[in-house]
Amino acid sequence: MNSHRSEPTLQPETVKDSLLDMTGAQLRAFLAVAEYGGFGFAARELNVSQPTISKAVKSLERKVGPLFERSPGRAASLSPVGEVMKEEAVNVIQLLREIERKIELRTSGQPRIRVAVGEYLYNRCKDAVSSFSLENPELTIRLEMISSRAEAFRDLRLGLIDILLISTFGRTSQEPRIAAQAKMRVYRSAAKDNAEARRWILPILEPQETQEFIQALGESGIKDAANAMTVPNYYSIKSMCVAGRGQALLFEEDSQEDVAAGRLVQAVPGSVTISRGCHYFGESETLEKAARYLIDAIG
Repeated sequence: MNSHRSEPTLQPETVKDSLLDMTGAQLRAFLAVAEYGGFGFAARELNVSQPTISKAVKSLERKVGPLFERSPGRAASLSPVGEVMKEEAVNVIQLLREIERKIELRTSGQPRIRVAVGEYLYNRCKDAVSSFSLENPELTIRLEMISSRAEAFRDLRLGLIDILLISTFGRTSQEPRIAAQAKMRVYRSAAKDNAEARRWILPILEPQETQEFIQALGESGIKDAANAMTVPNYYSIKSMCVAGRGQALLFEEDSQEDVAAGRLVQAVPGSVTISRGCHYFGESETLEKAARYLIDAIG
């Protein structure tokens, strides 16, 4: 007599309670709350309603248990389960983005890569992006400028951008996947040499960046930068230096023409080495290809 072994069946409740039933939107909603410390902040950043965020998080909690330690009037803090979910959520979101790019390649033939850069590198990257697009017509790069490094890293973890390209003076919480170096020197007007031309100009930075910036200056023997005036825009700072209204750290690559033309002169001996890094998650050949191209083009 032939024996017959029946195939196991999936119980509906098993599927319902499994993380395999999770959606990318639910995971991104949870991670946004974890990143921004509140449901309202997460809703604003993702441009959805707060009930939508709450519903998504509750759906995940039905599968794994409480993700947050909720206290009235206090920011949402992660539970032990939430800590595990946060560590792994970034990788899952980036995997979904990689699948999305592969689908775009099959359907439209042009996967989208979203690259975020700081103000100075934005201008340097525009030509590089155009060249990359000509050499790689199967890819589409969208370039956008960041105003806050902390916000940019959050957007990267949430999958709202794919590559973050920034310059740093010190170590960041996440080491870049692909890095290069550049030099900055202190320049002032070649036409003026007075108290106004020698006053310090610093860019307006986040607290951590400001500390790194001043530390980098100190390592070059510059001790009086802490009381400098601040200006929000790199190119405004450079224009002020040329006009004799201050001295500042400027990129060597960006100042050579002005030095040759007699508009700028190096005010302090030596230079400061900074790191330029492309940050991205996952093991994506597409992102690595774009990141390496950008680093090589602006280096």
